[in-house]
Amino acid sequence: MRGLYRGVPERRGHLTGLLKAAVGQPNPGHAWEAIGVLRQPGDALEAIARERAVAGDADALDALARWQLHTPEVRAAARRSVAVLLRITVGHQRNSWDFGGSSATLTATKVAVLVGGGDQDDDLPPAELAALPSSAAKDPADPDDAAVMAAGAVQPLAAAVLDKLLDLAGDRYDMAVERVDAVQALDILIPVLPGATMLHVAQRLMVLAHDPEFGFQDDAEIYGRDPLRGIRMNLGGRNLASRALYTAIQAYRRAVTGDPALADAELAMDMLLLGETMLRSDDDMEATTAGGGLAVLSTPARSPRTSKSIPGWNCCTAPGPARMTTRPVTMHPTNTIVQ
Repeated sequence: MRGLYRGVPERRGHLTGLLKAAVGQPNPGHAWEAIGVLRQPGDALEAIARERAVAGDADALDALARWQLHTPEVRAAARRSVAVLLRITVGHQRNSWDFGGSSATLTATKVAVLVGGGDQDDDLPPAELAALPSSAAKDPADPDDAAVMAAGAVQPLAAAVLDKLLDLAGDRYDMAVERVDAVQALDILIPVLPGATMLHVAQRLMVLAHDPEFGFQDDAEIYGRDPLRGIRMNLGGRNLASRALYTAIQAYRRAVTGDPALADAELAMDMLLLGETMLRSDDDMEATTAGGGLAVLSTPARSPRTSKSIPGWNCCTAPGPARMTTRPVTMHPTNTIVQ
């Protein structure tokens, strides 16, 4: 359909009309998916999203954010999403769980738009980002710390989001699928945030990659491949460790690309050895994700200023007397390496 839409002009107008009508109906998710696939910069489908975003359509705002389009509506939606994210409490026991929707990933996508556009007057004071008041609240417009941060300068806002995502990813009381969402959100922010902060991200994620600390709430998924289990699910949460490894490697690469002095041979070797172990997993997704991380780790990092390879970025080229060498990685036919 994508080829027909782009190659047959007389059909593009007809299909655009159908999709414009569909996004105005209840449950327009499939229509927005089609728009996301077919849209080209500046075309009629993008115009539909822009028009509906001005009217406050959440799906349209998400679409514009995924396309990294800097509009006032997306920036305002980003700040509102950040305020909600920062209010999430972590590290506590739960009796029920909400999951699905990729809220952390969508928030990170919008924050990337904010960072790309820099500080601007978004005409959104903290009072407008305040949490909805309870019935006992005296002042319904009293902004909390989350509202103040979400309304403030972009770089401190982004740093606060980064810290919150790390906490969400490490929250062993939440469902693994939600923690994976937080890890994937970190992956989105890695290219747009200062490289100096990325070494800390890599170190935190490697702790998670070694021990995801799954809870009883994840049993149905962790043991979902066991045919003798009565309740089984496959939401993507059981691959939390490999996702954490992959994102840790991306963060480490970003750190040493910005500052070669941050190269840490011990950390890189830890990534390599854990990745090799995951390559032998009988879980295809875990092996594939780990393989993708190893592919990134084995690719020489290059300075953005000189385009020259950065010595010491991985364990294979560590400088100085602490130089470490790696043993060859055996690639099995069943393990697909993707990047």
